[in-house]
Amino acid sequence: MSVKFSENQFDLKDSSFVKKLELTGIGLFVVGGIASLVAALVLEEHAWEAFLESYLYAYIYVLGITATCMFFSALQFLTNAGWSALVRRVAELFTPFIFVIAIGMLPIIFDVLTSHHLYHHWLDPQAHEVGNEHYDPVIVGKSWYLNPTFFCVRLIAYVLVWLAMYFVIVKNSFKQDTSADDQSPTRKNKVLSAIFVMLYALSTTFAAFDLIMSLDPHWFSTMFGVYFFAGNFVTTLSLIAIFTVLLKEGGYLPQITSEHYHDLGKFMFAFTVFWTYIGFSQFMLIWYANLPEETLFYQERLHHGWQYFFYALIVFHFIVPFSALLSQKAKRNPRVLIGVGLLIMVMHAIDLAWYIMPSFSPHGFRYRLLDLGLLLLFAGLFLFWAARQYKSHKAVAVNDPFMRESLELVS
Repeated sequence: MSVKFSENQFDLKDSSFVKKLELTGIGLFVVGGIASLVAALVLEEHAWEAFLESYLYAYIYVLGITATCMFFSALQFLTNAGWSALVRRVAELFTPFIFVIAIGMLPIIFDVLTSHHLYHHWLDPQAHEVGNEHYDPVIVGKSWYLNPTFFCVRLIAYVLVWLAMYFVIVKNSFKQDTSADDQSPTRKNKVLSAIFVMLYALSTTFAAFDLIMSLDPHWFSTMFGVYFFAGNFVTTLSLIAIFTVLLKEGGYLPQITSEHYHDLGKFMFAFTVFWTYIGFSQFMLIWYANLPEETLFYQERLHHGWQYFFYALIVFHFIVPFSALLSQKAKRNPRVLIGVGLLIMVMHAIDLAWYIMPSFSPHGFRYRLLDLGLLLLFAGLFLFWAARQYKSHKAVAVNDPFMRESLELVS
């Protein structure tokens, strides 16, 4: 039996929350744009190459969160989750950013087909010429997979999967809002979410291989896709927790209780541990095997200043969140959830920088103003886009058949 809410309840389009979210998004976008422009002017002749490097970094950050917000929604339908009915829409209202992600893939495809800067190692024609001093048998052996045409086809395929996920899972969730006692949109999602959860797993895993791991075609790790997922999932959970608290504290989601905070906190705690476990396992196995083509990847990232990012990840992506969320009381504390959530989101950016940037600067630490500027620009656009969604959709999945279970949640 569905729960009945008043017609205008959870309609936030004229609320101060949406106005503040819009202003925050615009502010971050403007600051990021100005910082990026200043950095590009300073770099002058190397501006395009530097832009591509920073763009890839910032783009992957928002890509992972956007796709994982859709995964979070699909996962709730797949598992018949009742606890999350009140908070699922928080994730879903970030998912329309997938249209920006689709358009944002074009500069990367353009570079692969023309300037060959980002993935110059395996796009270098001399690496394929037998007898040439730059000939690389490893790259030649992977050429069936790492070639411009197949690479671009795969990128387009990933985007199509994510767009389909939005048009099916998220759109059905929105449709349930106006379907009253007709629960067919939810029933469809229960079936289709099984397919899309698997497609999400495959697409994000191979996107991680293509966009990040192929920056260094000599290095490989079958665990990297899981590591990429773990980082994105704990960051997405943090984003959901932050916005749930802000909506509750602002008086827009009074039905949220400490029980919902507790469940979100447990998920954040669990996947902080999971991220650490996967990261340690990947590092330990490569260290133990001691194969030159694998260890070189970590050697570059544990010297020349990059090691400080590594130490920061240990302390602020694991030890601090683990300690802060260890007790039940902390998981129910909104200030703790916001503080730890923001820390995890910042450290996810550091994590991606540690994996991506040494490929462009292996012999010295470099985190430029352009890197930060484009990250802020994308973050601002991401928040502004979400604010626009609050104007056209309710902040809660009002006709969700599991709503009563969520309202009566005891964690």
